[in-house]
Amino acid sequence: MGLFRPSRERRGPDPYYHWKAILFSIGAAFGLGAMITGRDWLILIAVPVLTVGVALRWLPGGTARRPEEAEEEEEEEPDADDAHPPEPPPP
Repeated sequence: MGLFRPSRERRGPDPYYHWKAILFSIGAAFGLGAMITGRDWLILIAVPVLTVGVALRWLPGGTARRPEEAEEEEEEEPDADDAHPPEPPPP
């Protein structure tokens, strides 16, 4: 699937969560300020700030997995039919 495929597996704490939240807040403030005031140069600040926040996902120790790792896990996952044994027929 894609890079942002949701997964229910447990992961450790995100070491960059604090920075992601700060960068998102700053980028969102610049973006909203640009919409309210109509000043395009604020968007030129907001986009790189938000991009850096998203890029933190791929730093070592972040929560993103490499595409090769995701493909390996997809191959190892059992099918939904194989997860539960069939029910015995009623008597």
